[in-house]
Amino acid sequence: MIRRSFSPVPNPNKDAVIQAIRAFSPRQLLILIVLLKIVLGALYITQQPLWQYHEADFLRVVRSLRDEGQLPVLAEDATPDRNNSSQPPLYYFILLPFVSALDDNQTVPAGLNPTAVCDGYNTNLTSLLTTTAYDPPYTGTIALGYVLRFLSLVMSIVGVVFTYLAGRVLFPDKPYVALLGAGLLAFEPTSVIVGSQINNDNLILALGAIHLWLCARLIHQRGGLVRNLVGLLVVAVLGLLSKLSGWLMLGMSILLIAGILVQMSRQRASQRQKRVAIGIGVVLVLAVMGIGVFNLAQYGSLFGRYRNLDATIQSTLLNLPPRHVALMTTATLQDTLADYLSPLRQLQPRNAVLFAYIGLLGVCGVVGLFGIGRAVYRREKSALLSFGLLVVYALLMVGLVIFRAILNNGTPDFINSMIIISPVRYYAPALPALLLIVGAGFGALATARLPQVGRMGGVLVTACWLVVAFGSTWILIKDNQTRGAAVMSQEAFDRLQNVTPVSQPSPDELPQVVGYQITPQPDAGLVDLNLYVKASQPLTESYALQTTLSGSGQSSSCVTVPVGGLLPTTRWPTDQVIVLHTEIPNCIARREPPINLDIQWLQAQNINGIATTTATGTPIQLAQLSEGLGVAVNCPVNKGIIGGGLQLLKYNAPTTLTLQNQPTYYIPSVNWLVRDVPTDAYVRVYLLIQASTNTVYQCGGEPRQDTYPFKRWSAGETVFFDECVMTIPPDAPKGEYVVSVGVQDTAGQWLGAVDSDGTVIENGRIPISTLNIQ
Repeated sequence: MIRRSFSPVPNPNKDAVIQAIRAFSPRQLLILIVLLKIVLGALYITQQPLWQYHEADFLRVVRSLRDEGQLPVLAEDATPDRNNSSQPPLYYFILLPFVSALDDNQTVPAGLNPTAVCDGYNTNLTSLLTTTAYDPPYTGTIALGYVLRFLSLVMSIVGVVFTYLAGRVLFPDKPYVALLGAGLLAFEPTSVIVGSQINNDNLILALGAIHLWLCARLIHQRGGLVRNLVGLLVVAVLGLLSKLSGWLMLGMSILLIAGILVQMSRQRASQRQKRVAIGIGVVLVLAVMGIGVFNLAQYGSLFGRYRNLDATIQSTLLNLPPRHVALMTTATLQDTLADYLSPLRQLQPRNAVLFAYIGLLGVCGVVGLFGIGRAVYRREKSALLSFGLLVVYALLMVGLVIFRAILNNGTPDFINSMIIISPVRYYAPALPALLLIVGAGFGALATARLPQVGRMGGVLVTACWLVVAFGSTWILIKDNQTRGAAVMSQEAFDRLQNVTPVSQPSPDELPQVVGYQITPQPDAGLVDLNLYVKASQPLTESYALQTTLSGSGQSSSCVTVPVGGLLPTTRWPTDQVIVLHTEIPNCIARREPPINLDIQWLQAQNINGIATTTATGTPIQLAQLSEGLGVAVNCPVNKGIIGGGLQLLKYNAPTTLTLQNQPTYYIPSVNWLVRDVPTDAYVRVYLLIQASTNTVYQCGGEPRQDTYPFKRWSAGETVFFDECVMTIPPDAPKGEYVVSVGVQDTAGQWLGAVDSDGTVIENGRIPISTLNIQ
């Protein structure tokens, strides 16, 4: 038998790339990662409007600390904290010097833009209202906001650097593992966003990475024992004062110190080393006891600002069936996956991008498991010790997030998906360990002919995350460019052709319409409107624009916010012209001419955190269209409208149900489009009706399992998964049931309802599906 050997054909381009990479030392590559992280973070910090998510809440708490000398304390009967008043104190004390030096007490955010209500088209680019204080040069609170964001970026970079250092200790002969872990953490798109916001997640990420590094040094006996133990003590206490996950860091520290003491007792350790280790262990225990005593005295609970957590944990553990743990774990991880994919939802083609990205995540998981399996198979003691630390660290932190979701769920009988909130940022201390596992997996992947395949695969994943992260920030940059494009000088406006002037003046406190351009698209069912407006004086109120198409007995309105909210009327210069572009869809039915197009200014108001609008001034008739309009393609689904403004979009529950020997839970759910909120809407009711047996089951209450009443709804929003838990007894008649939904007022009367064709439904209940009970 003749064996032929094949030599791979040299690829000079590939060799050149490898040689170029090898020309840099690991530390130089780490510096490159950090520099790219800084560029990404700076882009996001400067392009994303301030005070997103909980950023204003963190500032509010620090202001309370500055002005009152203490952090706010929740009352005993307080509802669940949604404003970060129950967070541990360390982050607020870190922010305090910056707030004391720069804050001018400006109200933040300045308010909310009303949501765009344009037959389901939401064109808002930001929900937050901004004023001229947000224009350069930045001073006071606005400058403070950007400074605090850059402080968060610094904390996230600390996490990246110590992830690298931990990787160098855990896998000393494979520096590319540490680089991959650091790169993945630096460029994971949701982490890029979180790393550029005002939050304490970056603090616990940094502390978690430092803690992991110290744990790695101890188990691999790197560096001085005393310094490592003292560092572990300091970081554990700081973690305890940062977030709830700090308790896990503390527990791991105690177990690790105990393990070292046991190991010392079996080895020939010096008496000094033993005394130092015991002393640090005692100090750690005393520090924890001191924090516990302080928490009891200040808050009435060992968990301090997480008051009553101990009682909640005890109650949950006593009533927690295994099936519920499995269901909640699945639901929590699904919510995390949705957050992980959120930066991609504006990229096109959307479905292909999401599918590919999920596949990429799956590859990372498989590769990480491969690395662990390879170490087990080869019985590599050092690698097994490293993987053991990383796996335990990651599982504990991930388990904490899942357990938090179980605690919040409140009942072991069913899954309340409305309270499952588990974004990627909740796993911050676990991310360094998880990504080092992935990096080590890629490092272990190699073949005889492709010895670099694992490294190249890891670099590819890192590069994909980097591209997506840059893509997300580029979307923000393009959005902000629309703001600049919406402003023109009076001279530039005067040079425009085909602009129809408007001579009808408005009061000085309102925007002034000076001209318009209209381009109908009859077949597409759209009307393009360019409206040219000015401010005759600085505008102190925020206004939205309502356009109305009317004719042949039909009328529909479209509400838009100037420049998607990026240039509200409170920022308009008085010496320039603002261009408001609106694409108005026809979503009723085909319309025949004549069709009138009118506009109306709506003053925005914020009442109890809800943005509403009130018509101000008189309507202005712009034009009369002489062409008919078809129905726009992207109009929202209409399964019926209740109360004149609550439009049913989708039914989410299953269509079959199998009875058990015990009561079975059925959870009907719909999505609503809020065109308007009926003032008399009180409770939403689901009914199951089997006409042949006169069997009726119903479930009523305030929307979303009594968590989101109608009074908190605002026009223009979409309310997803309005669930209600219905109990079906074991002896329920089998067969087909009609599922319907209606809304009642406080007197129990049904609000009026129409079906998708506008036909009145006499009983006020819209059939939305059928349920087959088996």
